[in-house]
Amino acid sequence: MSNNQADKIFYFIQGFLLYGIVLSLIYYFNHYIGMMLNTIFLAMIASVMIISIISELLERSKISPLYFYTIAGILLSAIVLMGVFSYEL
Repeated sequence: MSNNQADKIFYFIQGFLLYGIVLSLIYYFNHYIGMMLNTIFLAMIASVMIISIISELLERSKISPLYFYTIAGILLSAIVLMGVFSYEL
């Protein structure tokens, strides 16, 4: 695996785990607030991702592709956490 691929995987996992741990702690203490924050953050992160991709397609910028991998990791984490914590056991 090349160094560039390792960087992409590292930033993806870093975003995924950091967001997941913080939001899991919020869910642990208060399920309602965790669900509302997750819903709001999911909408915000998805809109930032969509706008970033559209602007990148229209005009190339000097933004590193690692930014997109990090945002994708956070977005995937929000979706997974919403699925896991949507049912209160």
